[in-house]
Amino acid sequence: MIILDGGEETECQVFRVTSQTKSSRHAYEIKRWKEAGLDKRSMIILEPAFIRQEDFGRYIGTLDPLDIYGLIESIKHGSYGSMFQ
Repeated sequence: MIILDGGEETECQVFRVTSQTKSSRHAYEIKRWKEAGLDKRSMIILEPAFIRQEDFGRYIGTLDPLDIYGLIESIKHGSYGSMFQ
């Protein structure tokens, strides 16, 4: 699960992370997945997730700045949310 904070306390977007790395135009492949604390190559599904508090798992790590930038750019160029547009 990836949480992007738009800078306001109440506004954030949540995205699922999967190690099922089939090529998809609706996903961003994490380039530096090991540095993010992941065990396998992973992708971020570029569709906001609706979650409950119990869906939050353990903390694994933080995306590298390269991947944060790539994710934001992928969101900007898609129709997946308006936070960064």
